[in-house]
Amino acid sequence: MKCCLASKLEHTKEDRRVANTASLNGKKNAVFERKDIGRSDNFTTSMAFFILAVSCCSSVRGEMLFVEQRVGDSLRLPCDVIPPLGDAVAVILWYRDKTPTAIYTYDARNESLGFQQHTPRGPDLASRASFYHKPPAALTITGALPEDSGIYQCRVDFTQAPSRTTKIQAVVVTEIKDIEVVRASPPVGSTSPSLMDRTVEASLHQPLRLICRTAGGPPSSVDLVDFPEAFTSGEPHPLSCRVYGSRPRPRLEWSLTKPDSPAMKLSTQDLNDPNFWSPVDGGGTSSRVTSSTAVQTLQLSSSPSHSTKIDRTLLRKQSYSSGQLKVVLGKEDHGGKLSCVAWNNFFPNYKVNATKTIHVNYAPEVELELGVKIDPSQVREGTDLYFTCKVDSRPPADQLSWTHKNRTLKNDPVLGVLMSGEHLVLQSVTRDWSGTFSCTAANSVASVVSNTINISILCELLKQ
Repeated sequence: MKCCLASKLEHTKEDRRVANTASLNGKKNAVFERKDIGRSDNFTTSMAFFILAVSCCSSVRGEMLFVEQRVGDSLRLPCDVIPPLGDAVAVILWYRDKTPTAIYTYDARNESLGFQQHTPRGPDLASRASFYHKPPAALTITGALPEDSGIYQCRVDFTQAPSRTTKIQAVVVTEIKDIEVVRASPPVGSTSPSLMDRTVEASLHQPLRLICRTAGGPPSSVDLVDFPEAFTSGEPHPLSCRVYGSRPRPRLEWSLTKPDSPAMKLSTQDLNDPNFWSPVDGGGTSSRVTSSTAVQTLQLSSSPSHSTKIDRTLLRKQSYSSGQLKVVLGKEDHGGKLSCVAWNNFFPNYKVNATKTIHVNYAPEVELELGVKIDPSQVREGTDLYFTCKVDSRPPADQLSWTHKNRTLKNDPVLGVLMSGEHLVLQSVTRDWSGTFSCTAANSVASVVSNTINISILCELLKQ
């Protein structure tokens, strides 16, 4: 701060003395009497000088924070007041929008001032605002009003380090009581841009832009996005639950209902939580900021009698928040239901949900069986062998093959090799058919080889 005093300000000898006093590690309050104006103005003069001195060394930390609150509740605006190591807070000033004067001031240099450390500007703020100066510090405005919405800045001036500014965008929301459709560029001389229940006049071949404006309210609908026709068993798949119209951003609850089983909660997500505001690699959630304005552009045809109906669905669906969840499903989940329920804390009794049926594709499960009453170690020459290749898969296996001693068999009735679907028949076997048999089934997911069966064929001479 001393470099700022030297490079940015020109002081009188008396002012330099006050600056030195204010720089003594916060141990003393910079108070002096201005003899030239003939009165004592200790607190105000020292405060004004300190604010002026540190204004040349300020910095903004991080991105703008976003806070939403329902009308009538307490609006809490956080501020980063933690000083650098070895430093201390001197003065905290709150600003709103582009107003150059602080709306609230806290002087931390002299705790003996008590309530006089807090200086709200204006009777309305004085009755509704309070500031807690210790971490986590916050300015609380009770009975939030729509006009309390705006961009707030909390500037913290330290005794030595450059000042730090926290920026917060505050939005006070109300229930939707009306929807207004307006013309984006109203004709010259128009007194009312609203188009509700009115005929729209426009020039042919020229785009007509209509804007739908709303503010506040519970979610209007929810949709499961990126939901595939079929999942692949064992593979992760990201899903998106998109919520339309909710202000503030909603809470989500994901659940899975397996066939013949009760619903099982998978995840609960709060899209107002900053941890969920950016995409997460490998799972988690992401959120797009909800907008209260949607735009539709209409193109009129050459027919004078042509009319175009406003697509309210399009207007509604241009404002949304979304949460993501990565799921890994298996064969047992096929035919189940996956749901996403959305609500916001301001309207907890109003919930909307989306549910979709799960279809899971899985690799073939293959089992080779020998015909009934056939002992694989006691097969005699001249008898017939029967095999069945049982396959369970989705989608159904589109390829089925048979092997004997790792060599692929082919359908050949002349040689007594008969294949039909899942069945293999070997007629009048000889000792050459001894050895291992297996079958292989394949679908779009995978190709799977069955278990093996070893056949021992007894010589005809040994028959009894």
